[in-house]
Formats: sequence, structure tokens, C-alpha cells
Amino acid sequence: MMDRKRVLVIGLDGFTWDLGQTFISEGIMPNLKGLVEQGCHGVLKSVMPYETAPAWASFQTGCRPGKTRIFSFHSFDRSNRTVRLNRYSDIAVPSVWELVSQAGKRVVSLNMPITYPAPPIHGILIPGLLCPGITRENVHPIQAYDQYIHPQIGYKIVDTDHSGTIREFIERSIQVERTRCQVAKQIMKNEDWDLFSVVMQSFDPVQHRLWNILAGDKTNITEEERIQALDYYRHCDQFIGELIEAAGDGVLTILASDHGFQRLDGVVNLNVWLREHGYLHLTSHQKRQRWETMKKRIPPLKFLAQMYGSVCRQGNTRQDTGLVAETVVGHLHQLVDFERTQAICLGGFAGLLFLTGTPSERKKLTQTLRKELEYDFGEGSSNPVIVGIRSGKEAYDIPGDPHWLADLVVNYAPGISSRLYPVGQRAFSTDFSPTGTHSPSGVFLVSGPGVRQGSSFHSEIVDVTPTILAYLGVSVPQHVDGIVLQEAFETPLTVSLENRCSIKNQATEYGDNEQAIVEKQLSDLGYL
Repeated sequence: MMDRKRVLVIGLDGFTWDLGQTFISEGIMPNLKGLVEQGCHGVLKSVMPYETAPAWASFQTGCRPGKTRIFSFHSFDRSNRTVRLNRYSDIAVPSVWELVSQAGKRVVSLNMPITYPAPPIHGILIPGLLCPGITRENVHPIQAYDQYIHPQIGYKIVDTDHSGTIREFIERSIQVERTRCQVAKQIMKNEDWDLFSVVMQSFDPVQHRLWNILAGDKTNITEEERIQALDYYRHCDQFIGELIEAAGDGVLTILASDHGFQRLDGVVNLNVWLREHGYLHLTSHQKRQRWETMKKRIPPLKFLAQMYGSVCRQGNTRQDTGLVAETVVGHLHQLVDFERTQAICLGGFAGLLFLTGTPSERKKLTQTLRKELEYDFGEGSSNPVIVGIRSGKEAYDIPGDPHWLADLVVNYAPGISSRLYPVGQRAFSTDFSPTGTHSPSGVFLVSGPGVRQGSSFHSEIVDVTPTILAYLGVSVPQHVDGIVLQEAFETPLTVSLENRCSIKNQATEYGDNEQAIVEKQLSDLGYL
């Protein structure tokens, strides 16, 4: 049918207009320039914390973390005092993939973070980050793996190898995205679809490692190194053009990133601070022995532990090697004595403090921790890296005292990142190689039929899903936090609201081996 509406979503993980505008003016990204001129664009405000898991969960649901219940890569289970990775089944509200599928339309999602285990949608879903591996069992339906993934050599969620020269690193990153683009184009050619989404994950690790080069810091770099780094953006711009061409005419194209990027100015580790102040305790010798037994049983854990030990022996405090110490963070419950521990911190771009004890004990401790953290890291301190401390209820506007909510949310100053491993690091450090970290300002761009040309305005990441739903003629759930981006269109979209309950996903658990694999991926990428 000629009037059939279709949407192509291209996710550029961590991309920012701070780079995009420069690359457009330098002629590095001509396809992006054309989309800006033909459509409308602006800053896409992320969520708090502005990191991959909560941001992409909000992107695909239209709800902020208070409703998705995804606040970081990990969650703290107060019932049995354990730390574990979040999964798709932990998202407490329905996703755009489910909503569009239930409306009788066909969906394809390729490499979206936190979509493992893949839900049984009407279409194809190949998971992204937080999936322990792209296997036949992890793809929906399994036939999609046989047809599209298996024939490809070296299909990856993202390249986690940051070794070698800049040229080698960039060439590997380009190859990852080239392979994904080939898979996407093949699916477009063979499958019928109404909503097609593909996420280019490599933007994030490239900017983590090479931010100073990309941002134009000429200190200790050569022109040849910058040319090599920019080659990644030239190729990805080409892939964007290929995807749009393969999608065909009359398709609404949305480009979006889950957060932006900026220079890294400091790293804070609240778990080290909590341990130094007596609020967090490490396990006894006997419990450490259990950890040693686990390492022997699970080869990846042994390998990760050896890497960490090597770093400690070298005594290197540079940022890139410090990240290796995070490789076993998913097994904090093996290293932290929760019987004696009063507080633990999760989250990479906000400190999510979870307290143990009775409600009255936790309430009293929150007051103490506020004062001590503000004294050590607040305004007027020698390291003013904390700009605000709120209760979880205040930060996310949630009534009551749900067991899954952090007691305190610590907001860091711009350019400050955090680490979680409770030993072998400092509570605060500025001793690292020049690199980049996340910012809350991502990008969005809308181009296609009925879109205003050459206009710009700001929006939020939660606005993308309701806009997609309205454009496709699918009812928008009343519980979503986002709005339909009517400013993007010449004629306002018709919006149908629906009062619906959350979809209950079947609970799933990572096995020890799966968790170890994912933890290594996250650590290698610098997310932890």
C-alpha cells in the first residue's frame, strides 16, 4: 500500500552534536549533513544516570527509570543481599517492540542494548549489549540466526579489544559496524517490516578511548592519528546512507543516541569511600576461598582475576588499566560481606546507594551519609565532585518505599565518572590518560515524509517511543513519560491514548558463566 507508514531507527550509542557539527562542517559526514538539512534535529536529553542500560531501557519504553526500574547495569536485591546484572525481563513496562507487535505490525530490532533474553515479538530481534553472546538460542526467532548471523564471519555486538595502534582499533570498529550493516540490509531485503531499528554500538568505545583526538586536543597527537580516528565516522556515515537507501522511499528515519560525550575530568569510587569509612566490609578468608573455588570452576572468572592481579602487581593507576579491576563487579556479592555491610554503591554516572538494615536504620544512615559525603566531596571540599544528593524517592518521584529503589542518588559534576570495585583503587582520582566520558546531551534527528525541514528543537529520550507509536498509528500507553514530538511534523500526528497494564515478562537469570562473560564485555568497554 502506498500510504503505509514505516520507521527506520538508527541508534548511535554515545554520539554527540559536539562532534557531529564539527564533522559536518569538515565534510566527514555528508549523509548526516543531508539529513540535518532535510529534516529537524536537536539535543536529546538522556535520563539519570545517563548510561547505556537505563538510557536505552527508557528509549525503548518511553518511561524514565522510576518506571522501567532499570537504573544501571546492575541491581541490588535486598531480599537476599546480592548484586546482579539487569535483563530485558527486568524492564517493568512494555517496550516499543511489544507494543508495535501487538498492534499487528512487524518489528526488527538489531543490537539494541538490554534486549536479552529476546522477547517473542512479531518479527526479528537480535540482542545487543548485556547479551552473553549471539547464539542460535539467544536470537528470536532462532531461524533468523541461521539465515542472517551464522553466514557472517565475525558478527559482534561490539569490539571489546582496545589493544594495538589507533589504526588497528579503528579498523576493527569499522569492521564490526560494516558487518552489522550488511546483516541489516539483508534483513531489509528479505523481510517485511514496519519498524526497523539498528544500533551502532562502537561510537561509545571509540569516544571513550579517543575523545581528546576527536575533540581536537592536539596535545601529544599527530595529524595522522586524527585522520585515522576520523575514518571511523566517515565509514559510519556511509553505513547510515546505505541503511536509508536499503529501507526505500517513504520511510521516516530517526537517528538517536542514548547520551552524549565530554572530557573525563575525574573518577570517584564511592565503594572505596564506603569501605574506608567502615560502611562496606569485604568478605572473610573463608568466603574468599569460595571465590577461589568459583574461579577454578568457571574459566572466564579465573582469567579475569588473573588480569586484575596483573594490574595490581604493576601498580599502574592509568585509567585504561584501572578499568580491568572492574571485571568481576558482577560478583560483588562474593567480595562484599553483606552481613556487616551497611551501604553499597551501583551506577556509573550517578551514585546509587543501597542501604541495608531496618527502615529506621536506613533512614538514620541516609542523614549521616549525606553529611559525610558533602563534607568530603561537596561544594567547598578539596574535591568538589558531588553536586547534589537526594533520596531515591525524590530523584525519581516514586511514592512509598519500594524495595528496588536506591536510598540515595548522588549526582556528580559534569565530566566525573565512577567505578565500583571496592579494592585496589582510590576514592577519587585524576590520574589517568586523556579520554572521554558520558554527558546527558545526546542527539536526535527526524527526516522523511511530513517532517519539517531545517528546523531544530530539544527533546528527551523518552519522547522517541511515543512518537514512533503515533506515527505508526499505534495507541500510546498513558503511563509513558514522554510526549509525541509534534514539532517535528508539518501536520500534527493523530495520537490515540490507551490505558494499559505493564506486560509481565517471564523472570530469567544469568548463569555464573553468562554473568562473567557480560561483566568482561562491560569492563573491556569501560562501562564499569
